[in-house]
Amino acid sequence: MDGKAELCNHACMRLAMHPGGRLPLANLLIPLLLAASLPLAGCATSADEYYALGVNELAAGRLNDSSAAFHRTIELQPTHGTAYLGLGKIYLAEEKWSTAANALREAERIDPSLGKEIEPLLIQALYEDALYEVKLGKRREAILSFGALYERAPNYPGLREDYVAALLQEGQKAMIEDRYIEGVVALKKVLEVDPANRTALTLLKQARFSVH
Repeated sequence: MDGKAELCNHACMRLAMHPGGRLPLANLLIPLLLAASLPLAGCATSADEYYALGVNELAAGRLNDSSAAFHRTIELQPTHGTAYLGLGKIYLAEEKWSTAANALREAERIDPSLGKEIEPLLIQALYEDALYEVKLGKRREAILSFGALYERAPNYPGLREDYVAALLQEGQKAMIEDRYIEGVVALKKVLEVDPANRTALTLLKQARFSVH
């Protein structure tokens, strides 16, 4: 593809990513003027071309345009795993942890060969999502998230400490509220992760449960 055709193609793809003509004129004017001698009907619209545009936009830090290109890629080819991976990277940059995790899981489901690249990104998304749930006061949800992540990456920096802290808080709160069974479950889980945890051992002894 020559330079003018490439500009034309880029402009066409941007139009398709913004239906209804709502794309700012400045984003289209220069490419269209330079490519005026070429018919717009010749513009390419393949999934791979939209994906390439999405990669370029992401590298340039234009997250909204990159996201639109990746979504268009998926519309044209729903099994485009790398487009989901691209969306996962965008959502991570936007700190949309749960949405990022879902996109990355879908990418891995579609294309298991992406697993090596996806793994650290997915772990980051899951960990940050669990921390966010703690901040929101959703301790039980955070414990489930920490638990799922601990099974996947037990040596992830800070995870063990945060998981134990959340479990201890839940166990102590349950004991105070006379929810002894729930408290014991949480405290025994602490000991599975940290067998020598003195706080958990003390609380369990106070509740007169034997720990095995």
